[in-house]
Amino acid sequence: MAAKIEESPRKARHLEELRSAGYVPISRAVLLLARMRVVDVFRFGKRILPRRPVCLLSLVVGKSRSIGIDFTVATTRPEVERAAVQITVRHFTLFGSEIAQPQEDREFALFADPLGQVQAQCFLCPPPTGARWRVVELARQADERRIGVLGSMRPKTRELSPVPPLNEALKGRQRYWLEYYLGEAEKARDRQTATQLLSRMIFLERRATDMRSLRLISDINQVILDFSKQEKVAVSAKMQNELTYQKLLTTAFDNSLPLSKWLLSEAITLKNIFGAPHAEMAKVSIPAGENLALRLLAAYQAGYAPVVETIQGQMPDKPGDIPWVKNEELLSFFDRP
Repeated sequence: MAAKIEESPRKARHLEELRSAGYVPISRAVLLLARMRVVDVFRFGKRILPRRPVCLLSLVVGKSRSIGIDFTVATTRPEVERAAVQITVRHFTLFGSEIAQPQEDREFALFADPLGQVQAQCFLCPPPTGARWRVVELARQADERRIGVLGSMRPKTRELSPVPPLNEALKGRQRYWLEYYLGEAEKARDRQTATQLLSRMIFLERRATDMRSLRLISDINQVILDFSKQEKVAVSAKMQNELTYQKLLTTAFDNSLPLSKWLLSEAITLKNIFGAPHAEMAKVSIPAGENLALRLLAAYQAGYAPVVETIQGQMPDKPGDIPWVKNEELLSFFDRP
């Protein structure tokens, strides 16, 4: 009973603070219409988000990739609340069959900012192929009525602003700019910038795909760091070793596994075929060609001393391709003639 006596004044305080900032409760009549998914309850001004989710059914108009929803979310708490509001966007065919979409394309978590410090938040929700209907659901994650919302549940085609500088994108909450810069970082194989971007994206939404990408890049950083501590790789114009490691023995590396795990699998297969390295046959010849860098790393992982074959006395300009690793990094590992 004591807990209930204490809870009521707290609820009253939250409501009073929201009302003072211009947020008003949604009437029962409007809530009933919202439960029928026929009215956009937030388009009329600032509203206090109710306990039960509210939904809106609308016709899909346009196929633009820049279709999105804008909201501002406020809280009576003095600090920012992560994932205070959950938005779910589902698409349906003309006859009402739901179109399957990945979770990250249909669920979005919004921050709630302290009253007087609210920032606009936008997320893109372009319709998938075949979509004719869309249902947007807005749900409060907190038990208390301390969340106020301003915006519209009806997606609109947005005119994207010019690309902001990288440092501004890292401070903001617009995922599409973070994804834009992540794509640029991938082209440039810039792992440091990618780590910053993915860390920010994880802070904002904690998507499993972002966390996996960050782990893959961190793993590549460690592999390259460990390899850089090895002696320079010997280079020879003639192949004088008994063992020749000419091509990959397992599936090609494609980031489906961390690089360290892939190298371990390749190294185990290599030792099973060549035998464990010992003093009489510690060296293995690695002809230049496809996946040279990966074969080199796997040979080191297996415990061999790799010797790389040159092409007409010259080192190849590109010692293979490893995602997120620059060509210059790989070339620096060779004792070039």
